[in-house]
Amino acid sequence: MQLRDTDTGSVADRPTADAAGASDYWYADKNPGGGVAGTLLKATPKNDLLGNIRALMAAVGITQTRGPGGDNDLLDAIDARVATGIAAQPVSTIGGTIFGLETELAADADHDITISPGGCPAAHGFMADAITKRLDAPFAAGDGNGGLSDGAGDTPAEDTYHLHLIRLIATGALDVYFDPDKDAANIPSGYSHICRITSLYTDSAANWVGYTQSGDEFRLTVFPDAVANQNPGTSAVTPVLPVPVDIQVLAHLTVNVEQLGAEIRNVLITSMDQDDVVPAALMMTFHIHPFDVSDNGFGVWSDKLLTDSLGRFRHRADVSDSALIIWYMVTGWTDHRRGLS
Repeated sequence: MQLRDTDTGSVADRPTADAAGASDYWYADKNPGGGVAGTLLKATPKNDLLGNIRALMAAVGITQTRGPGGDNDLLDAIDARVATGIAAQPVSTIGGTIFGLETELAADADHDITISPGGCPAAHGFMADAITKRLDAPFAAGDGNGGLSDGAGDTPAEDTYHLHLIRLIATGALDVYFDPDKDAANIPSGYSHICRITSLYTDSAANWVGYTQSGDEFRLTVFPDAVANQNPGTSAVTPVLPVPVDIQVLAHLTVNVEQLGAEIRNVLITSMDQDDVVPAALMMTFHIHPFDVSDNGFGVWSDKLLTDSLGRFRHRADVSDSALIIWYMVTGWTDHRRGLS
């Protein structure tokens, strides 16, 4: 079989593995199995993959660019070239914004979080190994080191931290850090932002709140006490729920309405992005209607409700009555990391 040397252009029989000069493995001038006809490729036993990629890029008209990302820029250029054929389907909508990157409390459950392997296809970022980061120490690169951003100051109680996947510009190494800003305003120097992984919050002792995660679902391991609002009046009430803020989440919310006495009451539960309307018999979440004057009325509602960026929802009653009590509690939340932010 006659093959061409990509360095000299000479044509010769392909050398056998034990022949002199067999340190060069040659490939056919034209690939009968498909590919780019006329592309000349040469690989050494060290598997010069990038050299072959450069040759293929030249064959299809891609100009090689080299910058802070080093050889990664070659792959970015290829991705950009391929993307021109699927321009109507942006990369960020294919398979979601992120995959994997699930979190769990580590051995020091008060301060440490382990993030599983995963990545953000839209930003060409994939973390191959799990990493554990500490809330009680300033950010330092690598597993088991601090994760708190420089701009966060001391760890405040009952505050939300956003977990961000980042890339060290000089080497391409991936890492994770905690930032009180959802848009990564305090990103460590020398890093570029890839994506928000998720958002969590601390308790009154400035420790991570206890939780478990499954996909986009977060379940509190210890439920906070239910909050009672007696005689809420007829205006809208907008309580703040124990969920991450600065983003919108679906709060796993349970509401109980209790009417002490036989009066008929209507109560409406809504998200903050819905219209604030006066509840009525045909516009309500609860229609409390005791059977006789000696009864009390009760009603329970449990569902997922979209919060606003302050963690609020809305409840409203149709009358002002000291005998009316609205209780609510949260058991967890859903953070659609593929869209809600």
